[in-house]
Amino acid sequence: ELRTDSYGTLRAGRGLFISADAQPMAQGKVLEMDAAVEALQQAQGLAKSLSEAVKIAQAELAQIEGQKLLLESSLKDLKQSALLMSAPAGIAQVSPQSIQISTGNNFIQTSAENSDFSVFKKFTVAAGEIISLFAKTLGIKIFANKGKVEIQAQGDAMEMMSLKHMKIISKDDEVFIQANKKITLTCGQTALVIESSGVTLLTSGDANVKCASFNQLPPQSYKAPPPTLPPEAICVEEAK
Repeated sequence: ELRTDSYGTLRAGRGLFISADAQPMAQGKVLEMDAAVEALQQAQGLAKSLSEAVKIAQAELAQIEGQKLLLESSLKDLKQSALLMSAPAGIAQVSPQSIQISTGNNFIQTSAENSDFSVFKKFTVAAGEIISLFAKTLGIKIFANKGKVEIQAQGDAMEMMSLKHMKIISKDDEVFIQANKKITLTCGQTALVIESSGVTLLTSGDANVKCASFNQLPPQSYKAPPPTLPPEAICVEEAK
């Protein structure tokens, strides 16, 4: 046991390797870290294999080269003043207060199985450039038990596409679709164009109307409430 009732500091100017990997009878090199390096290399391989699928899907790629550079130029054999921790049975950090992790470059996390986050109150993510989510085999689920689900493209367009069925359903209320200029519904060579000046049906086939009655009434306009978006956020990059 290494303990004190006062301050404690563990300092190594050329780098520090903390390991729970066994080295019986103190045999081997001081910087014997083959197990740790192998685990990091396996993590890189996992990230690279997923990166190939991400590239095919044209989603945002992870910085794989940055992981390789960190291992080869800093961590392996402590070529620079780095800190490497390794434990074959797990590592835990716990505090009744806050835990802060801050980096000046990349924050890299790789899991061979699951990454689980359980947050009792708020879970927020903010990115200065882009947020990319990619699921290779089982899809993406976003559920809200209570409260609205809001998705906005505040400064550009929004696209949704699926290979098979796409459903838009309101179970107990209405579906409201609004556009400032035009709504175009197309299927094959048929289109229904809705503009403020009128409605146009385009088709090379038949147009059939099946109804109990068909009434032609005087013109009547409809004015939908204009949607509102917050002013465009201006992010100022802090000088490094």
